Amino acid sequence: MWFFTLLIIFYAICPALELINRKDTLSKIFTLVVIIILFILNQNVKYGHALWITAAGFPLGVFFSRRPFVIGLKYSIIGFWGTLIATGVLVYIFNIKELNFFLILTPFILIDYYGASGFLMGIHNMLG
Repeated sequence: MWFFTLLIIFYAICPALELINRKDTLSKIFTLVVIIILFILNQNVKYGHALWITAAGFPLGVFFSRRPFVIGLKYSIIGFWGTLIATGVLVYIFNIKELNFFLILTPFILIDYYGASGFLMGIHNMLG
């Protein structure tokens, strides 16, 4: 039920998000502040689901829908694998879980921009 509630909230504030994202500087500041707030909530308000990281997807989705991604597919793939390896090392070797919010969010941003099929084709082409 939490996801449905979050979706309704997003639909209610979507026009405001669109308006904020029309101005480049305001959009960057707003998105950064929202991500920081959601990270703090993720660390301090344990809901038991992926509520805060899911909530981060909405403003990031609107933000990236209006801006070109500045890194290429090759670097997105490298960043994707680097993030997954960093997650494994930090969580399973050093038991550091405080950065999971960003370590989970980053690869999905990298995949989502190119679409799953374009991302997988990029991996296929890199491997030969």
